[in-house]
Amino acid sequence: MRKFVGLKKIKSDKMNIEINKKNKDKCPHCNSIERMDGDEEIHCKNCGIGIEKIGFDTGFMLENKDPEDFIGKSNGIEKLGSNIAKDKDATTMRLRRTQNNIVKKKPLILDCIIGMIMESGEEYRIVSDVSKILNDVDSKVSIGNRRDKFKGSICMNKNQKRQYKERVFAAAALYILDKSCRNTRAVQIADEWEILYNDLVKIVSFLKKNMKLVRESPNQIRTRELRYNLRNTRDFLTEQIGIVKANEVMRKAEIILENEGEPLEINDEWYTGKYVNKPSNKAVMMSFVEAMSLMKIEKSIAKKLFQRLPIPGMKYYFENINKKFL
Repeated sequence: MRKFVGLKKIKSDKMNIEINKKNKDKCPHCNSIERMDGDEEIHCKNCGIGIEKIGFDTGFMLENKDPEDFIGKSNGIEKLGSNIAKDKDATTMRLRRTQNNIVKKKPLILDCIIGMIMESGEEYRIVSDVSKILNDVDSKVSIGNRRDKFKGSICMNKNQKRQYKERVFAAAALYILDKSCRNTRAVQIADEWEILYNDLVKIVSFLKKNMKLVRESPNQIRTRELRYNLRNTRDFLTEQIGIVKANEVMRKAEIILENEGEPLEINDEWYTGKYVNKPSNKAVMMSFVEAMSLMKIEKSIAKKLFQRLPIPGMKYYFENINKKFL
């Protein structure tokens, strides 16, 4: 009996929905349900009264992949306005040159730095965050007015020195984001651009000193960095041995870190161990190598991991890795 009542109620609800829909479609003036499209409104075909407004057709629009116009700024081109197309006509060419002289201007060093990061292939959200860091620092201390002497640009000409400076600042900003657990290619890019480690550290220190940082306890910072580097190292190792085996290595590395007093959880204490004075990325890499040696994984895989994920200051460590895999 209850089932019958339930079915009856469902049928009545469906009928009410259909009735309401028909009533909604009816013309409020003459109850007709026939429609006719006008220029601005949908009209009743019977009496001609306007029933519903027609929305604007925006047409097909391509997605703007650079909404903040980083590429345009780095080339010294204003975002607004139209460009005169190239043409062999003398008048058009003259107008085009005139427009370029008026519109184009020398790009700021910040815009050039951001443009380099865009060209390096980083995700747009990373580029946007780097832009915020650099603009925040530049509002306090002008980056363009700094006269830094870099060891990596001693034998370069003026233009090469400017480019090297831009690259150092770009890599340093990416390095800061990477250290705050954002996945960037900071180390790889610095290596591709042949930036000296001392130059990179110098600018990283300058940026950190002048940017707004969220206050965290040393334990919280260490925990966040360790968790990020564990996942990141695991992901690179997955390319060689697969996700299942890589997860096993990561869990073994976590045990090694915990035994050395490293805080892997938010409320963990940070005790003195052999990794206490090591940067988080270096401590994680060393724990991964130790875990792989305990699990009898070939040393060539560990060396390939370092090639894919280079960490500053660990070249000598990997040159003498053989004794760990005896």
